[in-house]
Parts: sequence; structure tokens; C-alpha cells
Amino acid sequence: MPIRDYIQSTANILFALLPWQQDVCCENGRIIKVTGLIDVSEGKSYTKTSDMKQRARLGIPGKTTIVGTSSSAEIREVFFYAKENDGLTAEGASNVWINHVTISYSIFRNHEKNNLIGSNDTKTTDDGKLKVTIHHSLFENISSRGTRVRFDQVHLYNNYHTGSTRHKVYPFMYAQGVGKSSRIFAERHVFDISGISGCSKVAADYDGSVYRDSGSLVIGSAEG
Repeated sequence: MPIRDYIQSTANILFALLPWQQDVCCENGRIIKVTGLIDVSEGKSYTKTSDMKQRARLGIPGKTTIVGTSSSAEIREVFFYAKENDGLTAEGASNVWINHVTISYSIFRNHEKNNLIGSNDTKTTDDGKLKVTIHHSLFENISSRGTRVRFDQVHLYNNYHTGSTRHKVYPFMYAQGVGKSSRIFAERHVFDISGISGCSKVAADYDGSVYRDSGSLVIGSAEG
């Protein structure tokens, strides 16, 4: 599989490199290594929410893609900055490696709804397929969904959550959402959240099946 290395700064240039934009497509796939920052705003400030929805999105379709309905995708060393739209969507994909699925040594910062594993309560076909691990990551000023789960099993460990219930833009509401038929095993987290003194706001129950925590700490109050 050919590997080509490009230094790019705009979404349009990246799109021009993708195989379906060219006369000849690689039947066996292609790896494009992009070095540098892709600024989808192209240096122009967003004027309103509708403008952000239209311009602040870099969508890469399935098949010869890093996300979508593809399989065996690898995503690493990428910084996603997306307050309005989803930063990364993998729906109907399989064997997705995000650094089997593991997210590790990452920073999630300044977001209202952060991580959602399982798109909706009616998608029962997800059951048995969404096994995800998130560890050694920072969740800073996250209002909710850090992480929320629907269906299947998620392992969360050694993550650090910091924020405040009085933050003007991203007030803390809950960290871990135990959604429809989900099984969450959490361990050794630190919740350094101004405005909470106990464990009641750490997890929110949305018809989940199992939630177990071991060894986590709310500053000033042990959890579990």
C-alpha cells in the first residue's frame, strides 16, 4: 500500500489528495500521511452557529477512508478541535484503532457533550460490538458525556477530570453516563471538580445495566 507524505494547511487541498477525487483509485486502499495543521476555518472567524455548521466540518466518506463504514482503520496523532460538530465519527465501522478501540493519553477540553459511545437507544445492533477502553486522559471543562455509553462494555481507568459546576461556558453536570444496556467498569479516576463534594454527580444513570467503580477519588471524598 503506497504511503505519501504531504504538508497541508487547508481542507480543500486534503480533499484533492483523496483517491476518489483522482482519475485512478487504489483498489487496495491508500495511506495518506498529513503533517501539519488543517484549519477548516481557513483563518476566518465564524460569524454564527449556522456558519460554523457549514464550514467547521471535514467529512471523509467511507470505503477508502479513516472513518465511516470502513474496516481496519487507524487514527493517531491527530488533534480534533470541534465545539459545534462531532470531531470524529465511526458508525458501522469495524476494527478501528484510535491510539480494537483504545483512546489513551489524550486531552478532551472545553466541550458541552464530549464522548458518546452508542448513537441512540434504538440501535440494538450495537450490542456486543462496542468494546472501548479510555485511559490516562485529561477531561478539562467538560459539561457532560465524559464518557456516555449505550450498549456493551467500556473500561475507563486512570483518567483525570477537572472543571467547575460554575464554569460560565461549560458547567460540569456529570462525568460518566450509564446509558441504555451499558456496562461500565471505571477505576482509579480523579474528579477535581469545583462545586461537588461527593460522588452523586460523577455518574448519571440513563437506563444502564452495570456501573462499577473501584479506587476513584472525588477530591475530598473517596468514591466506590
